[in-house]
Amino acid sequence: MTTLAPPGHLATSSRLDAHPCHPRACPTCSIAAAIELIDTGRPHMAALLLRDVPALLTEQLGQSYMRGHAAAQFARGSGPPPKPRSGTH
Repeated sequence: MTTLAPPGHLATSSRLDAHPCHPRACPTCSIAAAIELIDTGRPHMAALLLRDVPALLTEQLGQSYMRGHAAAQFARGSGPPPKPRSGTH
């Protein structure tokens, strides 16, 4: 059995292997867990996991935005000092 894993996640060959993160903490893992539940005949449990996906996506997008904003602020403050303007002695 070949399992394709998204970047940053562990590829597992069995549903009994350790999961890289809690399924309700990551939209990718929630969807993967829901697919596994559907494949094993448990669609009701899959629906319970999928209900949280929109909120998880919103949370992940917000965190990504914050990391990008923080990186931009850090980069702005770490450059060389500005050159003095002429005539301002």
